[in-house]
Amino acid sequence: CSFFGVFDGHGGAACADFLRDNLHQFVIKEPSFPKNPEEALRKGFESAEKVFVENAQDKGEVIEKSG
Repeated sequence: CSFFGVFDGHGGAACADFLRDNLHQFVIKEPSFPKNPEEALRKGFESAEKVFVENAQDKGEVIEKSG
């Protein structure tokens, strides 16, 4: 299985770097993967966002919302 993406950083460089390094892991850990890729992607993105925001808040970082 291959994943390709463009992480342009409009949500901040930290977000783009986090997704580049981790998003695929969230997707393939979804129970719906690989039978239902649409659901696995949606839930994987939701899980990744939750973890990213929690980590940023724990560090006291400002989350950019320019997108």
